[in-house]
Amino acid sequence: MFIIHAHMKVNASKREAFLNKVQDLITHSKVEEGNISYHLYEDTITANTFVMVEEWKDQDAMKLHESSVHFQSFIQASKDLFTEPMQAKIFNATKL
Repeated sequence: MFIIHAHMKVNASKREAFLNKVQDLITHSKVEEGNISYHLYEDTITANTFVMVEEWKDQDAMKLHESSVHFQSFIQASKDLFTEPMQAKIFNATKL
């Protein structure tokens, strides 16, 4: 299983546009083959700072997600929504 933490800093004036666009991404990503979970969280201290926590069955599922229309559309839109590039960390997790 692979876990992704995608950190996003959103322009305050574009917060509502971000929240609308990210809902489409979440909805479509949750039904993808190989998706285990897909959730957005907001930092309670730093305004307009979010992290998407994703769990994927395997690398193939992650690659399919990254090439999906909804993901690519979000990446294109995010160029105008973020104050800095998204930072993603990928973890390879094993069950105990």
